[in-house]
Amino acid sequence: MVFDTSFTFGLVSGNISSFSINLETGDNFIFRAWSYNQNRQPLYRAVEVVNIGGNHTSSVILQFMQSGFKSCSNVIILRDELPWDSYGLDSTLAEIGLTAGGQFSVYSSSEMASMELIPHTDLLIISNDQPQVFYDNLSLHIEGVTAFAANGGTILWEVCDLAWNYGSYTAAGIDYFPGGITHRTSYDIINIISDSELCLIGELVDTLNGIYASNKYFQNVPDSAIVYTENSVGNPTLIGLKFGNGIIIYSGQPLEYNFDRRNDYNIGFLLPRIISFLLGMPWEEPLLHSPGRVKQSRLENRQVTNH
Repeated sequence: MVFDTSFTFGLVSGNISSFSINLETGDNFIFRAWSYNQNRQPLYRAVEVVNIGGNHTSSVILQFMQSGFKSCSNVIILRDELPWDSYGLDSTLAEIGLTAGGQFSVYSSSEMASMELIPHTDLLIISNDQPQVFYDNLSLHIEGVTAFAANGGTILWEVCDLAWNYGSYTAAGIDYFPGGITHRTSYDIINIISDSELCLIGELVDTLNGIYASNKYFQNVPDSAIVYTENSVGNPTLIGLKFGNGIIIYSGQPLEYNFDRRNDYNIGFLLPRIISFLLGMPWEEPLLHSPGRVKQSRLENRQVTNH
């Protein structure tokens, strides 16, 4: 059972330590709470499951974490082809200890009708650089994907199209994404970290460079969205959006390409950083870019590049 409501506390000073609500006896009540800043951005989130006993009371301790952190434990990858012929995502998941067929699975777009997505458990990753049939199939099932997020699911939506596999969102009739987000193609060699206090990007250097650092930027971004990175002219390229009871991360970066091939550019650290944050699982290697040494992993082998 989901208990969904909202409270507004207008305190001049002090902290809320407890409050009381009266509920019927039952099991598996899901308490969800969001903490907003003065700009109405939902920076922190807490989810707890409790059972209400016969006396209709229970103590609930809400642990607030930055929005998206540790919001899922199982990964569903949606793709028809490898983006840029890269196993970068699979390598990242393997390095943090997830097993293929166990804690992460790959589904093709033709399997979307039978694909079960579990809110609060699954991270759905919609892959970059797919063939046209992928985007055509996605357009047929986009309502289900949207409902998954609204019901408490987490999505990493990789938006780069028109790449090696030639597919196009526009050709599939997908003109905007959940939340009203639209995107524009614009290649930029640098992305700028917006706020080092945000855990998802906090250990990365202020300027991320790549060829290309980003292929897309986003428009119609609501004020409540969290902007993690911007391109060189200030357009958002990585954003987090509270959508219903869930979270969607939209990325305009060619994440797999930069991770898999360009060890000379520090944008490659963004892919493992996002995955590690959402799963709440530490990356084995340092995520902080260290001048003179970049270490990244691949599924087939480990490579160290010194430069």
